[in-house]
Amino acid sequence: MNDDSIESLLTARESVVSPPVILRSGELRVLFVDGDLRYLEASGTEVVRRVYVAVRDLDWNTLPGLIEDLEIEDYGDSFQVTFARRHRFADLDYRWSAAIVGDRTGRIRYEMSGEALSRFSYAKIGICVHHPIKGFKGMAYSGVSPGGPLSGTLPDTIGPQVHLSDGTDLPLFDPVSELRLNHSGSGVVAFEFSGDLWEMEDQRNWTDQSFKSASTPAALGYRHEAALGQLFHQTLVITTNGFNPGARPTADYVRVGPPSSTVVPAIGLICATPTEALSPAARDLLALVRPAHVRFDVDLDADAEELIAMAAGRAADLQVMLELAVFVTEGEGYLRDLARLREAVGKFRPLIARVLLFSKNKESTSAELAQSGVRELGSFPDVPLVVGSNANFNELNRNRVRGPVSGLVWSMNPQVHASDELSLVENLQAQAETVTTAMSFAPGLSLHVSPVTLRPRYNAVASTGAEFKPGGLPWNIDARQASLFAAAWTLGSVAMLANAGTESLTYYELVGPRGLIGSPGAAEYPQTSPSLADTAYPVAIVLADVCSLQGARLLHVSGFDPLRVAALACGSPAGRTLLLANLTRGEVTLAATDVGASGRLRVLDASNLRQATAKPREFLGSGQELVGAVGTIQVHLGPYACARLDTKP
Repeated sequence: MNDDSIESLLTARESVVSPPVILRSGELRVLFVDGDLRYLEASGTEVVRRVYVAVRDLDWNTLPGLIEDLEIEDYGDSFQVTFARRHRFADLDYRWSAAIVGDRTGRIRYEMSGEALSRFSYAKIGICVHHPIKGFKGMAYSGVSPGGPLSGTLPDTIGPQVHLSDGTDLPLFDPVSELRLNHSGSGVVAFEFSGDLWEMEDQRNWTDQSFKSASTPAALGYRHEAALGQLFHQTLVITTNGFNPGARPTADYVRVGPPSSTVVPAIGLICATPTEALSPAARDLLALVRPAHVRFDVDLDADAEELIAMAAGRAADLQVMLELAVFVTEGEGYLRDLARLREAVGKFRPLIARVLLFSKNKESTSAELAQSGVRELGSFPDVPLVVGSNANFNELNRNRVRGPVSGLVWSMNPQVHASDELSLVENLQAQAETVTTAMSFAPGLSLHVSPVTLRPRYNAVASTGAEFKPGGLPWNIDARQASLFAAAWTLGSVAMLANAGTESLTYYELVGPRGLIGSPGAAEYPQTSPSLADTAYPVAIVLADVCSLQGARLLHVSGFDPLRVAALACGSPAGRTLLLANLTRGEVTLAATDVGASGRLRVLDASNLRQATAKPREFLGSGQELVGAVGTIQVHLGPYACARLDTKP
């Protein structure tokens, strides 16, 4: 990451306490934002992605906290930061203070001292370290554990988190007090932990683009009790060695290259309320977006025939194919349910794009259920049977299905562990890693992601009845659904998953605070932009552009920082289309090279957002004509702006 990139990321998140700031510790360089150290660089190489303190309740919610008494002393080649932070939710009340020191030798020390201000139960409290995937995957590590020295190699594809019968999950290696990671650039980064032991997991299982070292080893269990007045104290020391200065790019550009081996996948939406009629505005928007399919969930324990008939009727009415997601309770009677599914599919199979077969009482489709599904639906070769997990890739990765099915499916969202915009953008790269990993253990099978949502649809690891509501909204709603950020993030997601080689993708609901258009009448949740009732969201513009390219051959793109820019390109002898998004709150100017000599450019940004969402058909047909560009076109993008560039040779 170059200097300009770091500077632009300073505006990628609004700090509630003070502006983010770049600090230096000798040759090390780090971004301090809201109590976290991010993007620690040694001679221009990212060696640590993030250091922070996490407070997690029994449902694994990462509880936010208010920062107080922040003081930053910047000496140019060293620094000292102190602050306090308090977390309160339900009966949990915890306050801690931080002392972060970076000295002139390049040694950074992060100290956390905390106190329980109430009696409460919790899952984890402590310092977490995110290690970047780039440069460390497939590389050697060594450490010191209570059992003695250990060593090994970090996984290249995503390492499964093995689930044990006692309810705990195995880390990548035994907990350690010291850890050394070798970087592909020949340098080494070392960590010293005190106050607890730290263990590592592969966060790509939940589409977080990092390995994570965290305290409170899983072998101690996932429920802990804090007594009133209980003290917590942990320290982390980071040092590096052997990193040499590398060449830094001087400008942002997007180079469009030759055709790839993949095409733009089929794009669909979720039909969450099949019994409710769509408003005229919603029907018009759906006709404009033109998705390939709609997903309809059916519980086979219920009246499956009637539900499937309803789903098929809705798909026919909307003139789209049906992605039928069926849920079976494995055990006595499930073969009868599959037989009912076979009969229903036989009636409506011309409308069915695929059947997604999920288990209700297991975290991923079992081999037995998959084989039974193949037997029942084998007489319909035109209806692909796809199996996997309705939760995260994690559940599929540790329950790898093998058998004569057509494909694998899993869902994803970027907020399993963090909700800030920097983290959500980072996690886009991990989406592609899930596809690469699935290809490694299921070669030849088609791969489907259904659905992709901005927030988790439900908490797959909840253990209590309490609901944590970020921003006061229900668990599965994000107020940013109606924002430019959601549009830019969605383009980034499509670009990552399409280029990785997926066959189909399903995004968001048709209507409502989790969808593409506001609900008719008054907004159900005022926090999600009350003025957008029955009005298109920016994400609808992006998905309309993507859906117009379904089946088109993808072109290789390169040259840009994926933490700042998303790009997807398609082409034919008649011309090329380039979709772009600025993934930051700052301004970005890109030089698009090898795109053609003339064409049309359309940009969606804050200046035309109201017009574009009020009249999406008119906006999609608009644009600035470009002539005489001679293969290079300058594209200026404001915060979270999205652009479409159509060019001719």
